[in-house]
Order: sequence, then C-alpha cells, then structure tokens
Amino acid sequence: MEHWLEELDAIRKEAGLDRCLECGKCTSSCPMGWMYRSFGYAISPRGIIEQARKDERVLYSASIWHCLECEECTKACVSGITYRDFMRKLRDLARRRGVIPSGAACRRCGKVFLPEQAMAFMEGKIKGIEEARELLGACPACRKRILARRTKKAFSGRPPRV
Repeated sequence: MEHWLEELDAIRKEAGLDRCLECGKCTSSCPMGWMYRSFGYAISPRGIIEQARKDERVLYSASIWHCLECEECTKACVSGITYRDFMRKLRDLARRRGVIPSGAACRRCGKVFLPEQAMAFMEGKIKGIEEARELLGACPACRKRILARRTKKAFSGRPPRV
C-alpha cells in the first residue's frame, strides 16, 4: 500500500467519517447552497464525505475545492465530524500529490485561500467598494498585514492614550 493511501485513511479516521449517520444536517446548514447556483450533492459536505469513505480518487475531484471552511456543517453534525479540519488535510494531501487547487489566489502572496465561486459571489456583492475588494483578494494572513499597516498609518502622529 502506498504511503499517501495510509495518510488518507488516517485523515478519514481523525475526522470521524466512519461515524457519519447520513442525516444530511451538514448539507442543509451549508451556505454553499445559497451561494452557488451549481450546488448539488457532489460538492455538498455529505457528498464529499461519502466519496471520501469509498474512493481515494476524492483527492482528484474538483469538488473538494468548493468548501468555504466556515464550520457550519461541523456545528450541525450530530456525529461530531470535524469537516473543516478534514477538508484542510484532504486539500493539503491533494496538493502534495500534485493536484493544482481550484480557487482564488491571494493577490499578494499567491496562496489559494477561497473557492473561485465564493470569490465571484462576494465580489458581486461588493461592487464599487475598492477598499473591500482589496481585502477580499487577500488571504487571511495578508489581510491581517494590510489592516495592521492601515491601523498604524491611521494612528501615526497621534499622542498615546493614557
């Protein structure tokens, strides 16, 4: 057995996929349902869990790049499956296996951090607000740096508060 298959099994076990009751609460709580017109079983949390339990080719599925990692499905899960952690580890393994992630890349550092469909949805909601668009196009780490720089600039030259 190849090492990556053993790693995939460990990721499945750590996330608790074997505890899934197939109740669908994860999918009904998922915001992708109202964000993506193409939302369906294949990209739903429940669909990904089923595919991951049965088939190692899940690593090569475009479906794994849609998740927002918002944790709504994890909160809704009565079985305690840690879906966000599962997705992060699954995506990391896929990258290490040479799969090119599908998603929006940070405009500063180049790291893929958000599904393309989610980026398009959000950009459509904030048309004309250039400052927000700059922040939206940055991964969380770069966004923090941008905000720190702006805060420092906004407060430079002011006397310290006592």
